[in-house]
Amino acid sequence: MKKLLISFLVLIVSITGLNAKKYYFSSSGNDKYSVKQAQNPATPWKTLEKLNSIMNILEPGDSVLFRRGDVFVGFITITKSGSESRPIVFAAYGNKNKPEPEINGRIKLSNWAQFEKNIWVADASHLTNTVNYFTIDSKAYAMGRFPNADETPDGYMHIESADSTLSITDNELKGEPDWTGAELVIKPKRWLIDRNPITKHEGNTIWYHAFSRYVPAKGFGYFIQNHMKTLDRFGEWFYDTLSKKMYVYLGNKLPKNYTIQGSRFENLLEINNQSNIEIYGLSFVGANKNSVNLNNVKRIVVKNCTMKYSGLNGINGSLAENVLIENNKVLDVSNSGLSFMRGCSNIVVRSNTVKRCGIIDGTGPSGNSKTVGVSIGGENNLLEFNTIDSIGYIGLIFSGDNVLIKNNIISNFTMNKDDGGGIYTVSGKRRGRDFKNRKIIGNIVMHGIGNGAGTSRPEFKSAIGIYMDDGTSYVDIYDNIVGYCAEIGIFLHDARFINVKNNLAYNCDIPFAMHQDLIWEGGSMISNVIRKNIFVSPESNSLLESFRTQEDNIRNFGDLDSNYFWYASKSIEDSLRYFKETTWKSKYQNYSIEDWKKKYPFDQHSEFNEIDEKDFNKNIRIEYNSTRKQKNINLGTTVYKDIDGKRVTGKINLKPFEWIFLVKD
Repeated sequence: MKKLLISFLVLIVSITGLNAKKYYFSSSGNDKYSVKQAQNPATPWKTLEKLNSIMNILEPGDSVLFRRGDVFVGFITITKSGSESRPIVFAAYGNKNKPEPEINGRIKLSNWAQFEKNIWVADASHLTNTVNYFTIDSKAYAMGRFPNADETPDGYMHIESADSTLSITDNELKGEPDWTGAELVIKPKRWLIDRNPITKHEGNTIWYHAFSRYVPAKGFGYFIQNHMKTLDRFGEWFYDTLSKKMYVYLGNKLPKNYTIQGSRFENLLEINNQSNIEIYGLSFVGANKNSVNLNNVKRIVVKNCTMKYSGLNGINGSLAENVLIENNKVLDVSNSGLSFMRGCSNIVVRSNTVKRCGIIDGTGPSGNSKTVGVSIGGENNLLEFNTIDSIGYIGLIFSGDNVLIKNNIISNFTMNKDDGGGIYTVSGKRRGRDFKNRKIIGNIVMHGIGNGAGTSRPEFKSAIGIYMDDGTSYVDIYDNIVGYCAEIGIFLHDARFINVKNNLAYNCDIPFAMHQDLIWEGGSMISNVIRKNIFVSPESNSLLESFRTQEDNIRNFGDLDSNYFWYASKSIEDSLRYFKETTWKSKYQNYSIEDWKKKYPFDQHSEFNEIDEKDFNKNIRIEYNSTRKQKNINLGTTVYKDIDGKRVTGKINLKPFEWIFLVKD
C-alpha cells in the first residue's frame, strides 16, 4: 500500500509538470492570437498590455518568454504567485546572439516646433507629471540649470545668509529672471544635495519649501533648475507639467536629426504581495522611477538582467524576504543601483555590476543616504562579488543584524557629495539594543574622490574607504584593502565593539582614525580592537593615525597594538595626532611616535618603518587580485620582503581577493 501511494504521488507530480505552460511574446506578434496559439513561438502575443490582461491565467510552473532582440514598450505588473517548487518564470527565448529582450519605459517625443531661437517644444501629454530621465540618442541630459556647471569656480552660486530654512540671500543674485516656481538645488551640508520648490523670488532673496531641517551656512552653494530661463546649453530641457509641453535647447541643430525620449512609465516591473517569481535575462530601460520594484515579496530571483536609465533606482525592494539578485548590470540611474533598505531579510546580492549612480547634480532625490551604489537594511543579508563604480555618494551602505559584505570591488565614490564612504553604516542603536554579527571581509575599496563643491571650503574633500559612523557596533573588518581616499582609509566615528584586523590602508590622507563627537548610552568609543593592520603614508605631511574626543577618554577607545606603519621620513614628528575638543573649540596636540607611546598604551608592539619620501613609491609594492581566479604576478629579479620579513622574488600567486604588501629588500 505504501509503494502504491508513493507511485501515485510521483504520477501526480509528473502530470503537473507536464501541464506547465509557456507563453511567448514578440514585437512582431499579434494580441489576437488565442491562449493556445500564444504557447507556440510561431504565433506569439505582441504587447505588455496583453500580458498584464492575461496575468490571472498564469499558474505555478508557467513561463512567460520574450523574444531576444525585440523591444516592448510599457510595464509589467505581476499579480500571480508561483510555489516554492514551481515558480512562475519570466525570461527570454530565441537567438542567443541577439540582445536581451527590452522592456522600455521611454517614449519618443516628436512633432517638434521651434519655440524661440535654439529652443524647440513638443507636446508631451503622454508623459507623467514628473519626468526623471531624458535622453538624446540614448545619452542622459540634465534639466537646464543656472548657473551652468562651468560658469563658476565650483558650479554653484553661494549663500550670503539664510533665514532658518525659509529663505536664502545671495548678494550676487539678481531679481530677473523671476525664479518663482523653479527648483532650488541646495547643498545644506557636505553630504546632502536637496531639491526644493521655490515659492517666491524677490531681488537677491529666494523663499523655498525646504526638504531638510538643516539651515544652510554662509558660503554653501545652490543652483536653480526646472525653469524655461535656464535653457542655454545643448541637451538642457524643461518639462512644463501644467501645459504638458517639453522644451529642449538644441542650439543650431534640428530635432529631426536626433532620437529624443522622455521616461513615461514609473516602474517597468512591479511585484506586490507575491512570491516565487523568477526573472532571467531581460533588459529594463528608461523607468521614470524603478526598473524593478519589489514590495512585500518572498522568494524572488532577478538574474542576468540589465537595468539602465532609471529615474530613481535600478532595483528597489521593501519588505522583501528570500530574494536573490545575481549577475545583473545596473547602469546610469539617478539615485541608487540596488536598494533594499526597509524590512528586508535573507537577501543575497551577488556578482552584480553597478555603475554611474547619481552622478548628475540635481537629478537624484533629496535627503540622507541618497545616490548610493547598493543599500541594504535588515537581517541575514549577504553581499558578495559585486562591482560598484562611479557613485555620487556612498558605494555600499548597510544596517541590520547578521550581515556579510565580502569580496566586493568599490571604486570612485563620493563623486558629487562629501563626507561619505566606500562601505558605510550608521547608528547601531535600535530598540534598546545593538546590531550584531556584521562582517566586512576581503573587499577592495579604491578612489574615494570627495567633492567640496557647493561648500564654504570647496578645496577640502572628505572621502572615507570604510566608515563606521554614529553609534555603529559589532562589526568585524578583516582582510580588506583600501587605497587612494581623499581623507581617511578606515574610520571609526562614535563606534564601539569594532574589530579591525589584517587590513591594508594606503595612499589616503590618514590611513586610520578614531573620533568621538557624541556620547551614546553606555559610552561611545569603547572596546574596539585594532591589530595586525598595515597603514601606509607615502607623503611627508600625512598623519598615520588621528584621534579626537570631547572627553579625555582616548585610553578607553580600545586595544590598538601590533600594527605595521610605513611612512615617508619627514612625517615622523607629526605621525600621530591627539585632538581634544571641548565646547566645540578645537585644541590640537601633535605627538612624536615615542611621546605617543609614552602617554597612551597604544601601539607598544607596533612596527614603525621609515622610507625617504622621494624613494617611497620605488620601494613599496602593493598587489591585489580583484578576480575570482588565481592571479599570477611576476616580480622579476627584484627581491622584496613581505610583512613577516620573508624574502619574495620571481613569480607569486594570489588567491581571489587576496592582497600582498612588499618592500624592497
